[in-house]
Amino acid sequence: EKARTGFLGLLAFADTDRDGRVSRDEFQSFYKKILPAGTGTSFNDLPAVLQSSLSKYVSEMDADHDGQISAADYSRWFVEIMNGDGAAAGEAFGHLDLDGDGVLSTDELKKAIAEFYLSSDENAPGNWLFG
Repeated sequence: EKARTGFLGLLAFADTDRDGRVSRDEFQSFYKKILPAGTGTSFNDLPAVLQSSLSKYVSEMDADHDGQISAADYSRWFVEIMNGDGAAAGEAFGHLDLDGDGVLSTDELKKAIAEFYLSSDENAPGNWLFG
């Protein structure tokens, strides 16, 4: 719930006309403000507010607290927290598990978060993070 609440909190800043919805123009304007062109390509190039999301995602994803984010952990988070589709969760996990070892490492999550926010490549694996 924390990750979803944090993300929704960020989006509240984007709702500039305060109508309770974030239009495409508002969304794009908001992200251009916090992520100006040429910001970078790595996790460390992200603003601190977005870097801080890593620990929130890890704590929510790792439901069994074994220190690893398995496909089952990710699927549960994807469906229950992010309200995603269960069938899409497995496909998304496959894109995010870059080394194919069956778990998402911190480095894989950092890369996914950076790609989601910074990459102009619509096929980047990080674009699967939130479905």
